[in-house]
Amino acid sequence: MNWQAKPIQHKNEQRIAVYFDNTPTLNARIKKLPDAKWSNSLKAWHVPDNAENRKRFKITQCCFMIKFIYDKNLSKSKMMKYPS
Repeated sequence: MNWQAKPIQHKNEQRIAVYFDNTPTLNARIKKLPDAKWSNSLKAWHVPDNAENRKRFKITQCCFMIKFIYDKNLSKSKMMKYPS
């Protein structure tokens, strides 16, 4: 069985995209995962990006991108971390 999983941002959510051959058995297995969704735009299943799913799909990278957002109301920058 060939498959690939990678962290993504999809519709402003941190998710893990899971790519594999379209078979009834594999589709049934991934549908059992909590909050598993099919994306027509990605042509892939995706699940929440959390520690359990990172372990399940053997994703070990722990790096973060840092994004600076300027908040005009507070007149300062806020730092937000996103899994990469």
